[in-house]
Amino acid sequence: MRLAPLVLALLVTCGCSAAAGGDYQEDGRSVKKSSHSGKTAKTKKSKKGSGSHSRKTASGSGSSSSSGGGSKGSGAATAALPVDVPATYKPRKTACEKYRDMIEVIAARHGLETELVMGVVKVESNFNPECRSRVGATGLMQVMPRTGSHMECDDDLEDPQANVECGCRVLKKYLALYNGNVIYGLAAYNSGPGNANPSAKESKTPFNFGYVEKVLRWRNVFVRYGCR
Repeated sequence: MRLAPLVLALLVTCGCSAAAGGDYQEDGRSVKKSSHSGKTAKTKKSKKGSGSHSRKTASGSGSSSSSGGGSKGSGAATAALPVDVPATYKPRKTACEKYRDMIEVIAARHGLETELVMGVVKVESNFNPECRSRVGATGLMQVMPRTGSHMECDDDLEDPQANVECGCRVLKKYLALYNGNVIYGLAAYNSGPGNANPSAKESKTPFNFGYVEKVLRWRNVFVRYGCR
């Protein structure tokens, strides 16, 4: 299915943003540091007239250490990570590994890709089973009690296994609704099919594409690097 040109849509944060969105908030601060590093480079250039030093500092090379703590930290983080991983990637390796095997078994039972489900868990709760949003979404996959009841998830949604079981059931339903289209399926998982349907009917980018993008980015990280 062809989509219209991608437009940066309004980012829809999860209700449990304090737990689930920590990495993204840290990303924002790191971006500011990177911007500061660029300003430092410009200052150095204007004082010394060295264009090469400016380029090295802005790109986070070793020479950035001379421009202060913020630039040094940003440069070191960039150099230490593979190019495909965001510079501020701060994995929760222990929590990820704790639930990975369970997620793999449940995802396989529903015909879902393990890493895609892990991406949803990462963005929704950051692998925190006690995560609860202000509107009542619960657990690893942030399932709403009303949704759980509708999907006949009779077990306690606060239980990690029951929560992932119910969340996978919901995700599978939405993916099937859009003929396996992951973008619309994830958009519906985040905001409901009522919000995703108009975009799907017109083959347009869903308004909450920011959420979809985050999930797919983490899915790709888990596929390539696993829990880190």
